[in-house]
Amino acid sequence: MKTVNRGSRNSPHWHYDFMVRGRRYRGAIPEARTKEEAENALTKIRRDAYERKYDRVAKGNQSFTKYVKDTYLPWAKTNKRSWRDDVLHCRNICEFFAGETLNNIDRRMIEKFKDQRRNTITIRGTQRSPATVNRELEVLSKIFTLAMDDEIIESNPCRRVKKLRMENQRTRHLSPEKRTG
Repeated sequence: MKTVNRGSRNSPHWHYDFMVRGRRYRGAIPEARTKEEAENALTKIRRDAYERKYDRVAKGNQSFTKYVKDTYLPWAKTNKRSWRDDVLHCRNICEFFAGETLNNIDRRMIEKFKDQRRNTITIRGTQRSPATVNRELEVLSKIFTLAMDDEIIESNPCRRVKKLRMENQRTRHLSPEKRTG
């Protein structure tokens, strides 16, 4: 934390530069005429930065399923043509993360969700496709991105989760007409 006078002796320009948990805050304090005024303003600016950070922690302690139902699904209905698919995906996501808060969900839990979804058997008796699991991961990532935009959490835990590889190569057969042609 520091205040720096970058102006002349007659017209000082005070600037600040500090970090709170990896986030850098810097700017000018044009109203301050003396070093004492600049330091008092800096104290207020730092307090505001800390309060926002700790307020975010408190907001992040809300229920994951409540956030999905109250915030994400209405947003998806308004902004996405595929919102009906999101309702189905969110049902499975909320079932897995029931009882968790937004802050408690981390990369390991998401990896566990991914493995569990991949290894479950569908209604048709087949193994769930990687594409379906990847779509569910995309919805989950969007939920966390929306929570970041709402300043409820600091980072998206899905960011470091890799999607499943898909073996979606198409097998093509040439008809006799196309072979000679």
